[in-house]
Amino acid sequence: NNSGILYGGPDFAADEGRHCIVFNGKDQYAEAPPSVADFGALTIDMLLKRPAGKGGRLFDFGTGFDECFYLTIGAQNGKPALIARHGGKTSLLTASQAVAPDKWVRVRVEMDGKTASIYIDGKKVAAKVFAPAFSPRMVFIGDSPEGNFIGCGRKADDFFTGHLDHFRIYRKVHEKFDDVAPAPRGLTQTQQRPPENVKNAPGKSLWEFQQMLKYHTSADWEDRTAEEIKDKAPPKMKKWLKDVRGY
Repeated sequence: NNSGILYGGPDFAADEGRHCIVFNGKDQYAEAPPSVADFGALTIDMLLKRPAGKGGRLFDFGTGFDECFYLTIGAQNGKPALIARHGGKTSLLTASQAVAPDKWVRVRVEMDGKTASIYIDGKKVAAKVFAPAFSPRMVFIGDSPEGNFIGCGRKADDFFTGHLDHFRIYRKVHEKFDDVAPAPRGLTQTQQRPPENVKNAPGKSLWEFQQMLKYHTSADWEDRTAEEIKDKAPPKMKKWLKDVRGY
């Protein structure tokens, strides 16, 4: 139940046998829910295709311009760069290899709390120990509003131009990523509850299933469940459940 929201009406297309989203690089992007990046470690795996001479920000996660981390592709050199901002410090990691234009390329970012790495088609093209140490959850501070953007920067800038096949997030760094089982097929978010008087309304089973998935993924599910049963959940989590999940 971590479906995002698309803005600007990007196209859906079939390209070389892949089903993908096409961003125009002007005003189209996606916003992911607050729960997708508030972790101590993180792996983000993307399959994309960019036109020659085009690039842009693939993602920008965090709670503000000075508390965020993002990956951008240089339009001219085609090299992905990972930038992390926290506590007045900025860390930069730039890949030694470009994302080839006009072809499908798999880009992966790994952050384990100390080291950040960038991979292109399974090859490590950049790695660095951030000093001071940086983990994704550091930029999700207090009750600051989260903003997790895909395809643009948080100031509605640096829009990505190109095709995006998948965007997968894992809350750990795997020693052998290629051995990880395939990701399950995503669920399509229904926007409103089906009519009560229609027993088999389209999407009704999915809607009922989604109502069960009411837990913020940044905490252990069993601990979070126990907290809710005992009514001892932190205020921020209660507000999040009410505002975002409707509970």
